[in-house]
Amino acid sequence: MKGLLIKDFYSIVSQLKLFLIIIIAFALVPGYSVSAFAMVYAALLPINALAWDEQSKWDNLARMMPYSKFDLVFSKYIIGYISILSAAVLCTGFAFVYSFFPSSEPLNISSVVMFACSGAGGLLLMALNLPLMFRLGVEKGRLLFGIMVGVSCVLIAVANGIIGDGKELFTQIPPSGIIAAVIAALVLINAVSVMLSMKWYGKRE
Repeated sequence: MKGLLIKDFYSIVSQLKLFLIIIIAFALVPGYSVSAFAMVYAALLPINALAWDEQSKWDNLARMMPYSKFDLVFSKYIIGYISILSAAVLCTGFAFVYSFFPSSEPLNISSVVMFACSGAGGLLLMALNLPLMFRLGVEKGRLLFGIMVGVSCVLIAVANGIIGDGKELFTQIPPSGIIAAVIAALVLINAVSVMLSMKWYGKRE
């Protein structure tokens, strides 16, 4: 799988420079709702890597190489996990630097929670999209993909607003309970997503 990850990272760096620039640009913009889009765009990187595989006919070559279906599928998820985590670190790091500027919003636990929610939204977006892309192909799934991205961006912005403006809604629930529930839900959703992607890999309509 290491070879697959190196191939995908090389493809991203060489072919998807614009996406990387957009992610960094969103992370640089002060404001948690805006920087949340960095995580959303990071979730798009494995989809774009998959699209590049389609264009280069990589799937035909991959079937002749000693890679299992799990390796071919899960490598795309690993790219997404690394991309989203990197975007979250960038957003948090820039927010920490901005907190030292006059009249800037300080970086506190609520800010970290907002970034965590944005990262969770990115993971959810990726988990919902990858099985569809493996099933339909990126080209056929672009319209549905765009709709889901738009809806996800709106939901993330709304969620960040609720957390920022209505923290009292969460005071009755232990933070550890919220975190555990979110992590458990994401693990379950991603596990189901991987299984569906493996089932549908190579069976595109």
